[in-house]
Amino acid sequence: GGSSGTTKVNGVLADGMGLGKTIQTIAFLAWLRQQRLMKEKSEPGNGYVAPHLIVVPSSVLSNWEREFDNVC
Repeated sequence: GGSSGTTKVNGVLADGMGLGKTIQTIAFLAWLRQQRLMKEKSEPGNGYVAPHLIVVPSSVLSNWEREFDNVC
């Protein structure tokens, strides 16, 4: 078959606390967004956004929300 036009990037961040998973995730999502915006600019009308699944303990969600607000 043909290319779906996706970057086919996958990743798993699983390590101890305090090693930067939050900022790595924010950076990765920002990179994905930038890739989509660049594709939309070069191919107008082709701004399809593939779904992303991020699985984290519910205990980190409030911290992530604060970090996203601070960084993005």
